[in-house]
Amino acid sequence: MIMLMTSIDSSRSWQVHGVKQRNGGYLFGSNCKMFSQENELKVGDVCTF
Repeated sequence: MIMLMTSIDSSRSWQVHGVKQRNGGYLFGSNCKMFSQENELKVGDVCTF
């Protein structure tokens, strides 16, 4: 489980399932869509983890 928060509003958080891949990256699953919709993310936006 991974906890996502924004730098704009640290009082909100989203628990997202994530799976580490062999190449060192992560594949995000459930609740990732809710995080992106509630933060109005669009194709080309950058998230830093």
